[in-house]
Amino acid sequence: MKVVCIDNVKKGRVILPLTIGKVYETSGGPAAQYTITSDTGDLYDLATWRFVSLDEWRERQLKELGIV
Repeated sequence: MKVVCIDNVKKGRVILPLTIGKVYETSGGPAAQYTITSDTGDLYDLATWRFVSLDEWRERQLKELGIV
């Protein structure tokens, strides 16, 4: 499944090697996590709340532009 990153800051203000607004392919992982290949090529199991579906991302962008 493809998802879009909306948060890349961990506790303690550590920045994960992810790009806000970038589409990532998910694989495996527990129900509350996605396994993502980061921008540096490393695998991370990250909380699903850090990402939204492509449809949700599109809706957010349209609302921001005042189209919806």
